[in-house]
Amino acid sequence: MKRGEKTALEILKNQKFERENPLNLQEEIENDSSLINEFLSLGFLKEEVDRYLIPLSEYQASKRICASCKNVNDCLSSIKHYRYFLNVEDDGSLGLSLGLCEKAKGLFLSEHNFLVRDFPSEWISLYDKEPFTRNRLLSSNSYMKLTKEKPFLILQGEMGVGKTFQAALLSLYAVRQGEKVAFLSAPKRLEEMIKLASNFRDTQAFDDKFEEWRSVSLLVLDDFGAEYKTAKLRDLLLLPLLESRRREGKKTIFTTRDSINVIANEYGQIQYGKRQGTRLKECIEAGTSKIVSLSPSIAKKLVK
Repeated sequence: MKRGEKTALEILKNQKFERENPLNLQEEIENDSSLINEFLSLGFLKEEVDRYLIPLSEYQASKRICASCKNVNDCLSSIKHYRYFLNVEDDGSLGLSLGLCEKAKGLFLSEHNFLVRDFPSEWISLYDKEPFTRNRLLSSNSYMKLTKEKPFLILQGEMGVGKTFQAALLSLYAVRQGEKVAFLSAPKRLEEMIKLASNFRDTQAFDDKFEEWRSVSLLVLDDFGAEYKTAKLRDLLLLPLLESRRREGKKTIFTTRDSINVIANEYGQIQYGKRQGTRLKECIEAGTSKIVSLSPSIAKKLVK
């Protein structure tokens, strides 16, 4: 930090918060049941409130600013995305610490926990907007039902019914649990991988990327089945990748316009690969926890 430059904590301390009742600070704090409960949960007594009026007041004001923020990109704090948190100091007294607000934490995790993110960045901020509460609930419930024995989820429906958006919500839920996610556009990324596999001078690039996809906490194959299908893609990438993820219980989400049976049959018709197509079908079906069929009417309800 440059000489004379204020720390984030010092700047936040100097903010002039507008109090509803500046002449009766103690009464205002004591009437804030949420604040008092948080104060008591740290091991303090209600009789000690008057001793800590200043830090409690600053914390209350900081919390209000954060609560009034409708979107992470419209932060009202002079220290963008930061707010006060209560803590107990080493000497047992009440103190304040500076940290990222919950919305900013979500944004930070979203930016750093995606190995690949093939959906619009605008959808990250939509996750925290109220109209999408129902979508988030559906996403978290669907995600939590995936098990090691059945780690696959299929979102199926025609174009425009919201498959990619629902998968994006699921992936955002996962990154906010601290998980690493690879959200892949299947037509684009699978083709890129086959080009890597064809580069015999640098086979390590393919191996490294394959291991990344194989081991990531959540893999999303968006628009699965729309990729250009080849025997090389089937045998060198899809079968070993999906069979490994099923064995290891790695969560995998497919969005697709066609049924898995149709996609597997198409792969089975390439270069006498009927047996390989059957393997692909059996692998996905054995690992699938649920198939969610989306329709235009369902998609319309989900965004209300």
